[in-house]
Amino acid sequence: MGAKAMAGKLLAASLILAASGEMNAQEPGASGAPKAAPSEPKTAREAPAHAVARLVEQLRRHPAQPRAAPDRHALYMLDLSNGEVTLIADQPDPKLTHCGSSTWSHDGRRILFDATPGTQWALTHLKAIESGEGRPRMTDLGTGNCPTFSPADDRIAFLSNADGVESGVWLMNADGSGRRLLGDYGRPAWSPNGRQLMIISFSNPRQVTLMDANPEKSGVLQLPDDQIYADPSWAGEDTIVAVIGPTEGDTLALIDVSDPPRPRVKEVLWRKANGPDVQPSFPIYSAATHRGVFVGAGAKGQALYLVDRGKAGPAKRVEPEGYDQEITSLSFSPDGRYLLFSCGGPDRRVRGPAAGGHDDASAPNRDAARIKN
Repeated sequence: MGAKAMAGKLLAASLILAASGEMNAQEPGASGAPKAAPSEPKTAREAPAHAVARLVEQLRRHPAQPRAAPDRHALYMLDLSNGEVTLIADQPDPKLTHCGSSTWSHDGRRILFDATPGTQWALTHLKAIESGEGRPRMTDLGTGNCPTFSPADDRIAFLSNADGVESGVWLMNADGSGRRLLGDYGRPAWSPNGRQLMIISFSNPRQVTLMDANPEKSGVLQLPDDQIYADPSWAGEDTIVAVIGPTEGDTLALIDVSDPPRPRVKEVLWRKANGPDVQPSFPIYSAATHRGVFVGAGAKGQALYLVDRGKAGPAKRVEPEGYDQEITSLSFSPDGRYLLFSCGGPDRRVRGPAAGGHDDASAPNRDAARIKN
């Protein structure tokens, strides 16, 4: 796509965002950051920490039941404080064998994920898990992939591959109603301040586009000396965490995107040279705990690794032993205590060494196959 065509698409999407109230455009003559949309009084809301604790308790008391299926991908929750792993979704409907793209709402009340029959992305459905009467309740929000909550949790942006509609990024209400096309094809990620959507390609290296209610701040992120590998994610206001490098992803860094045409690396969290010798992917970062987690692929399989901001040295294994065939789709709870992730193969709560271990160069990336043919 040419630069002029790209600019036209970004402008159109920005106008839709501004007009719909999804993001708040700068008023003519105003200065400073756009004002946030008014929210209901805090006294009317349950504190996010309480909502997270209530949902976690129900998920632990009523875990999903593991189901046998070839090449299954289930969704798990890991407590970073004690290492406890809970199975929270596994084939929620017949034939929906692959669960992934999990995200926790900012208020702590809901978990979104997508569920797919194998790699038939046109048939993927969006699912929501929330606290119910004594046990977690799961609802279907219709077709879609890769959901992301607005900061107020009242809107969801998602990728649509469904037949009969234009493919690309769509918006809908939190209950699945009011669907409307927003932008070009890619994985969306809503910024914490609500002003931007990050649209991530499935190519390697990734093309990352920031879509802003202010068209002048929309565009493709281009680092001066590096490229972005694997899916970046938001790490705070105007900051993303990404795997970067000149020819391969070998560095985990926080990147300032406050001026999208001129992004800059503000801090390196980890380098492969610091150890261990693994290929990183799916980085996430919690502004609440100042910790990052990523998937590291090595000769024995894949594992989760943790880094603390401001502490140099090797990344630490989240779990002391064991390897998995494939781990994808990491996300944190709002307080940074719980980690959601998708894992392929047998129930990983009783795992042994990963079958069919692979080296770094051949480490698979399931989400890279989401491109609509």
